[in-house]
Amino acid sequence: MFWRFFEVIIGVLLICIAISLYQRTNIIMHPNDDMSNLMRFKLFQGSAVVSQLVDMAIPAVFVLICFMFTHSVSALGVGTIISLFCNAFLIKYADKYVFPSLVHNFNKSDNM
Repeated sequence: MFWRFFEVIIGVLLICIAISLYQRTNIIMHPNDDMSNLMRFKLFQGSAVVSQLVDMAIPAVFVLICFMFTHSVSALGVGTIISLFCNAFLIKYADKYVFPSLVHNFNKSDNM
């Protein structure tokens, strides 16, 4: 069980690094990541933590609504919970420490 938990942690960390990199390169973005990127720079003054927490609040609300109707949660695993609480902080640190020379397009110009 320890190794599975360790693999989940490493997987979430690698996903957050990937999100950080491809948000900064801004080549082709998944709509969910693009939404958090837009919220980050247009609404929350560049805060990765606040934008990711707001972005993750949407699926969390749906989980709560489903729980209210079914009185059970069946598809919420350790990885999902870790992602809900840690993605924002991991993306923030990846922006700072993983290829720090890459910058968001929003930092280059504000024409979006």
